[in-house]
Amino acid sequence: MKLTANNGNQNFFSTPLGLASIAGVILLVVLLILALVLFIPRGSDNTNNAEPAASSSSSSSSASSSSSSDSDDSTELKKPSGDFKEYTGEGKKTIDIEKPNGNDSKALVYYEFTPASVPANENNRGVLNVAGKTDKDQSSGFEVRDSGSVSSTITGSAWMDTTSKTTRKLQIEGEGKWTVRVYDASSAPKYGKGESIEGRARNYAFTYTGGTSSFEVNSESTDNNGYYHFRLDAVGKGSVIGTSMASSKSTTEWEDSSSEVYMFVEAPYARWRMNTK
Repeated sequence: MKLTANNGNQNFFSTPLGLASIAGVILLVVLLILALVLFIPRGSDNTNNAEPAASSSSSSSSASSSSSSDSDDSTELKKPSGDFKEYTGEGKKTIDIEKPNGNDSKALVYYEFTPASVPANENNRGVLNVAGKTDKDQSSGFEVRDSGSVSSTITGSAWMDTTSKTTRKLQIEGEGKWTVRVYDASSAPKYGKGESIEGRARNYAFTYTGGTSSFEVNSESTDNNGYYHFRLDAVGKGSVIGTSMASSKSTTEWEDSSSEVYMFVEAPYARWRMNTK
């Protein structure tokens, strides 16, 4: 008898090759699912795709308090107080003035000056010059000079009419804006025994009420070239202390028992402090 294979209608997927194909398809599907899980970004994690936050460039609301004047001293000099006549201007002018207590009274001049330019040979500082004139345009003997850096504001004060002549006009010269106030002499700042006076004003007028005292003055040059001097005068009584050393400490005994003495400090390019005991 002859035997023959029956290959008629046998199903392909039941054959070994068909079963292998099915297994391959299943494996491919599993791999695709794993790929989707691993590589598709999750919606809740956008950290790497976020734009950088805008940086804040706000400045501090507590700005550092830098003075517009040449002065950097921590103790502010007292200013005159009381009625005054004020005059403002710019550049060179001659002005008629009035005094609060009459034209024949002693007075004190307070000034503010903001240099706009620097003349040649003035150590890079703008200059203010104020000179007194009588009603006949003669010098009254009053004159005060100061200087400061461009765009800074300098201040100072000086006694006026402590001589026999009477000032009726002020001749003012200064490339920049200035303010001049004329006070009665009684409006000058007052200091008594035990008080300290400290500053960098080139010109400073005050009344001392402490009677007999000991004055101790510490002064230091603020000029790079070392130019400076310090002088303390008692008006009508002469010089009290004077020095031109770059850094100095001086002590003197003040033996005048008067209840009020007009005093004046002249200290260009200097930082100074006076203790009274």
